[in-house]
Amino acid sequence: MAREYYNGRDNYLIYGVETAYATGGTPAVGNKIGRIQSVTLNMNNNLIRSQGIGEGINATNVSLGQFEVSGNINTKPTDFTFLQYGVGYVGGAGTTASPYLLTENGTFGYTSTTLYTTKLELGQKGVSNHQTKTVDGVVISDWTLSGNQGEELVLDINFLGKTVSRDVSLETYTAPSTRTFVFNSGSVIWGSSDVISCSSFNVRCNLNPNYPREVGSRFPKQPSMGVRRYDWTLTINAHFDDSSNVMSGNELMKEFFFDSTSDPITPKSTGVITGSNLLINVDEGTASGEQRLIVQLANSFINDWAENPTLEGGEVQITINGFSLSGVSNQPIKWWVVT
Repeated sequence: MAREYYNGRDNYLIYGVETAYATGGTPAVGNKIGRIQSVTLNMNNNLIRSQGIGEGINATNVSLGQFEVSGNINTKPTDFTFLQYGVGYVGGAGTTASPYLLTENGTFGYTSTTLYTTKLELGQKGVSNHQTKTVDGVVISDWTLSGNQGEELVLDINFLGKTVSRDVSLETYTAPSTRTFVFNSGSVIWGSSDVISCSSFNVRCNLNPNYPREVGSRFPKQPSMGVRRYDWTLTINAHFDDSSNVMSGNELMKEFFFDSTSDPITPKSTGVITGSNLLINVDEGTASGEQRLIVQLANSFINDWAENPTLEGGEVQITINGFSLSGVSNQPIKWWVVT
């Protein structure tokens, strides 16, 4: 029999929504996760080698350990529906008047106010011998959305699951019909209206889920939510600009120092500090049919600052790392098509 290799370009990944933990949910070709660049699936038996004194130098017995499933999805998003399993439920109609909105949920479960678990199907097409691997009980542990000026946005998702099954029946997969988002036109705003000269960003949301284990099964039980954390990085061009509604690098340092006085400024020594909104706008324009995205984070703080002028480096760039306490009105992402 001729050998068949599975080529990465002939793989697909789809999902279904479970009705209980690792139960129900049929992956469907309509449930896409953007234009996927890569998928990683990790499985571990955690086998236990056993040995006692007097048994020589080699292990003498092997037992089953805890089964673990984890993985990663790297994709160029065409929408953000799948992130409802890493943020919360989707509301809205996807129009200018009623954008799609992801609203934060605080528990895993199976009602409209909880984060559902999902079932992932990884299909691998051969010449005549195909295979699928289905991961049950999937939760998103963390996700990162990043953008470089002039390039497509990239969404990186880490997930955990309960168990995996293998089959040979493929779905007929078709490519997404919608466009990706490009960080070209748009703006990055600090506060209510001050635009930052930003060349790249990444925003990470970590749910820190807890996976309980109990005697009676080598597979995990339904996870519980940990503490949600939003962290982000911005790369900005250092410059002076005293125009209204512009946040120059000089002015942004006041936000870092928590010092609103006139120069010279220094880091605040005591007292209460307050955060600001951070809004990342990515849009194609304002004409009908063009798509728009806003990542909106509330109570945002700059934690650390780095800059590195070099002889032939051109414009000085500043890298700032910070965090936010929540989404604006607990709704960190909204997107729509202009109508």
